[in-house]
Amino acid sequence: MPNRKSKEFPHSFKTFIVIAFIFSLANFSYMFFIIKVQDLFGKQFSVIDSLILYIIFNIFYAGLSLPSGILSDKIGRKNILIAGYLLFPLFVLVLPLLTHQWEGLFFLLYMELCLPL
Repeated sequence: MPNRKSKEFPHSFKTFIVIAFIFSLANFSYMFFIIKVQDLFGKQFSVIDSLILYIIFNIFYAGLSLPSGILSDKIGRKNILIAGYLLFPLFVLVLPLLTHQWEGLFFLLYMELCLPL
């Protein structure tokens, strides 16, 4: 560990903390995405279907984490972090605009491919 005369953190670390803090204020459960899809399907989509969709969501999330880590090793963690911070607001902004069932399922699939970033 280098011996620093100053106990101040690097500027890049401070920037990361500020950005992570801002995103943590707006972060919410991914279950809201699933509830939106349930809303699109109406009465034909039960609570059990929502739970099954949530389980499938988590299986995909866990399964895509390793390939995302490998991608991170190839193109850099900073690039992956920036991509994640850029894609998440896009998902949040698009969510209220969904009006059809197929859009909701496509949105969940697309989100599932990008969120492990």
